[in-house]
Amino acid sequence: MGGRPTNLAYHAPEIEPLFEIHSTHATSEWFVFEAIERGYKVGITAGTDGVMGRPGACGPGRRMTRNVRNGLTAIYAGKLTQDALWDASFARRCYGTTGARILLQVQVNGHPMGSVFTTDAERCIDIRIEGTAPIEQVELLRCTEVLCTWQIARYDPKRIRVLWGGAETRGNVTDQRQTWNGNLRIQNGRFDKVKPVALQCPNDRITTKENHITFETATAGNDMGFTFNVAGSPNTTLHFTSEPCTFNCTIAQVIRAPLVVDAGGLNRRVEIGPAPRENGIKSLGLTYTDTTFLPGESPYWVRVTQTDRHRAWSSPIYVEKAKD
Repeated sequence: MGGRPTNLAYHAPEIEPLFEIHSTHATSEWFVFEAIERGYKVGITAGTDGVMGRPGACGPGRRMTRNVRNGLTAIYAGKLTQDALWDASFARRCYGTTGARILLQVQVNGHPMGSVFTTDAERCIDIRIEGTAPIEQVELLRCTEVLCTWQIARYDPKRIRVLWGGAETRGNVTDQRQTWNGNLRIQNGRFDKVKPVALQCPNDRITTKENHITFETATAGNDMGFTFNVAGSPNTTLHFTSEPCTFNCTIAQVIRAPLVVDAGGLNRRVEIGPAPRENGIKSLGLTYTDTTFLPGESPYWVRVTQTDRHRAWSSPIYVEKAKD
């Protein structure tokens, strides 16, 4: 897991079928991306890494040794027995979430998560999702490339959302932790109905006034922020200030589509744009057909993001072109 120092140059696939993408240490997508880039076959899990005796219900507390809330692993097993769970885990029939009990099923040409097969036909990817909150976005990845993005949630033209996230660097708990202390100020307008999004612990604080919002937070691969209504004109200016980045924008720039600002570090970024509606759909089915073959094996996997910023990641399905 990326929450602890790991040397991925050493890998024993016969005893290491699973890779942890999220725990109370961090959301460490970079860890799984590197494993996939190395050609490893990975099964995706998420866990607690807590020592409080509360598996599945562990939080970061005051962030002494943890950063975010725990994750959960779902396993597709034929029976609820130790042997069946063991066999399904080694077959990579599993997926991970950031703690929400999201139901996720992904198949490629009828093959379930964790499968390895060859074909000379097009690949039909079938995705089924039952969320715990409205689904905002679904992404289909091939290797580490986003092959297709479905924007599910509709935007609310009356509200704006600000998100910041990412990590400082690869490494352990403190290495990945990125402090985001700063404020958002408004010129020629005022904020109204400010609502926090995806705060993780009591140390995450958002203080609001009519003309500025102050935040004291930290992320570790995850993201968080707030939504608000704004009273002003299209030329009303927003000033975002934090240690990782500072920028200005107008309401006209962000009301139609999100503005994304690169903040360096490890996938650090700030996104400001229209907020997704809170009454969106929680379940759906999607399909995608891939007609292009890449050299070698192509792992297909899915990332689901809800409007509450909870996520789920499927285990990849590995497909290779059949030889002529």
